[in-house]
Amino acid sequence: MKRYFLLLMLSVVSTLTFGVSLNNTDPLNDYLTAEIERLELEQDLFGLNQADMEAYSIAAIAVYEIDEDVEIEFNTVERLPLDFNAKQGLPNIDWNNFKLFELDEELENDATEGINIIGS
Repeated sequence: MKRYFLLLMLSVVSTLTFGVSLNNTDPLNDYLTAEIERLELEQDLFGLNQADMEAYSIAAIAVYEIDEDVEIEFNTVERLPLDFNAKQGLPNIDWNNFKLFELDEELENDATEGINIIGS
């Protein structure tokens, strides 16, 4: 009887050990493998190669701001509370706590570019 019990316990322990060893995966390793595969796929699809890419200065990037008029197709007054007053808290503001800074901007005058002046 002791032999059968010992054999049963040994088989249970070996089965549990085998099952645990199958599920012993490292999540960090799985994540890194997936990231490497994603980067390789992006490189194959888009032809991005880090060695071929040049470093650019942020100052070399030109940003153009487009001022667009916003057209709201409904009456905004209907969405406000009946007793709404936009200037209600205005006297409570301590304007001495604010520091104003004026930023100097260099403007380039391109207005004369491309204009032919007659007589010169």
